[in-house]
Amino acid sequence: MLARRSVLSILAFVFWGALLSLGVTVLANAFRHVVGEYPNNGQLRFYVIFPETMTLVSACIITVANKLPKVWYFVISLIQFSAIPLYLFFYTGGV
Repeated sequence: MLARRSVLSILAFVFWGALLSLGVTVLANAFRHVVGEYPNNGQLRFYVIFPETMTLVSACIITVANKLPKVWYFVISLIQFSAIPLYLFFYTGGV
């Protein structure tokens, strides 16, 4: 049974998982169309590896939510949610 505290991590998991799926789709389409030097390593890291890391962190936090101290749980959740606007700022082109 999931703890009530894991709700924040579930929301982060769904959000970062959706961004991961979108990033994989975008890079797969760029690869399929054989456009110049796309996708490059920077795009791969930004669109796939970073969301994948955040998704895996969320999944780990969901599994150990009962065992983590509340302070650590909220610090990790705060970091995950504060990274969203910064990530979207660069993901959508800035302005």
